[in-house]
Amino acid sequence: DLLISKITQSKSVLHKEHLAEKIITDLWNELKPLTDLSAKIKKIPIFHLLPHETQKKIENVRNLKRDSAVKLNLDQGQYLCDFISGMTDRYAIDFWYQITNPISLRDAA
Repeated sequence: DLLISKITQSKSVLHKEHLAEKIITDLWNELKPLTDLSAKIKKIPIFHLLPHETQKKIENVRNLKRDSAVKLNLDQGQYLCDFISGMTDRYAIDFWYQITNPISLRDAA
């Protein structure tokens, strides 16, 4: 128990844990506007940074559930949570860097 405690409480592990939490929080905060029914998702810059397949799935959820705004928001939010949780560590870091780095945003424009 002492060894496990020392490892999990080491500065290196705590730093990585903090960074992982920041990346996931930032990803969610950047993707969250896509759950807003009143938003035109194609005008939200991050929409165009998503993989084409993910863009299509988001559009399909919006089109299929147009009648029920509450249900759509829940489904869309869940889909985005699933998208983030399905990312590999490397993909999440790369995608986070792409959306938070001003240089990469300039190149995307």
